[in-house]
Amino acid sequence: MENQSKPESGNSRKVLIIAGIGCILLAVCCAAVVLGAAAISTQIARDLSDTDVEVTGPDGTDGSPTPSPTPEAGSVKNPYKSTQQVKIDNVTWKIESAADLGGRIKADAQYLDDCVSEGSKFIKVVFSVTNGTDSSVNLFNIELADLEDRRFSEYNRIYSCVQEYTIFDELNPQLSKTYTAYFEVPGDKPVQNLMLVVSDLSFFSPEERYINLGL
Repeated sequence: MENQSKPESGNSRKVLIIAGIGCILLAVCCAAVVLGAAAISTQIARDLSDTDVEVTGPDGTDGSPTPSPTPEAGSVKNPYKSTQQVKIDNVTWKIESAADLGGRIKADAQYLDDCVSEGSKFIKVVFSVTNGTDSSVNLFNIELADLEDRRFSEYNRIYSCVQEYTIFDELNPQLSKTYTAYFEVPGDKPVQNLMLVVSDLSFFSPEERYINLGL
């Protein structure tokens, strides 16, 4: 009986040894697979980082905001600077000076009284006009404008406080003249946004441009 049990015990040891070796080999193979997969993933990530990838939006663009087009020079959203000389057709305009007078226009003669506003303020603009056409042109209804293109006409009571002002004038061909205009605007109106509206002085549908007052 004792001699018959020994072979069975030896066989069991062999099976255990073979099973252990198999487990070790399986673990080694699994580790190799995992390490290989990690290496492949790392290489793919490197390749992707070295590749220029173009990302587009639903409309086929690159997804970045489309820049707004620059408004036309001389338009209400992109006025000319106060230092610029502006020629429209054959009529040339130039702002000589502009001033925020606050709520009072001082009289320029002893027999006149100051013009005083009630919550508004006065803007004085001195400008020159050159008529390069072959016929006379009429200056009338000179206006200021703000960024929303709201218009402000000349102060219609200016005659009660100053002698030199422009309400209407006829300028002969090939002549230049300097004018002074006064405007009344709301007291809270930002003066840096005010512009002089200039044109070719044609009677019907004049071509207009805007010049910032530079205040």
